[in-house]
Amino acid sequence: MIDSILEPNEFEGRVCIVTGATRGIGAAIAHQFAGRGGHIVVTDIDLGLGPNGWEIARRARDHFPNAPVIYITGKAAGDYEEEGVPESRILEKPFHIDVLVDMISSVLN
Repeated sequence: MIDSILEPNEFEGRVCIVTGATRGIGAAIAHQFAGRGGHIVVTDIDLGLGPNGWEIARRARDHFPNAPVIYITGKAAGDYEEEGVPESRILEKPFHIDVLVDMISSVLN
């Protein structure tokens, strides 16, 4: 259904932040945004049941190799070197929103 609403490249060069993008409707929306030029930002690593943020980023990169990835975590930063996708960034909680905005800006430039 979302496929019929969105135009190809509608999100070219835009940042799309989708919460709840690990499964179901959120995952479908994130894939649609990315497939239309949007950039994916993974918002957390520990996502409860189902895939974690590391797995979501790897899946995203399988489909969209140049997608910028930012991991946000409160406890998994020590696993970043081993688990993170290449050329990604990690942001540890807690943080001010301006730090996230700066990091998003840096991965897009």
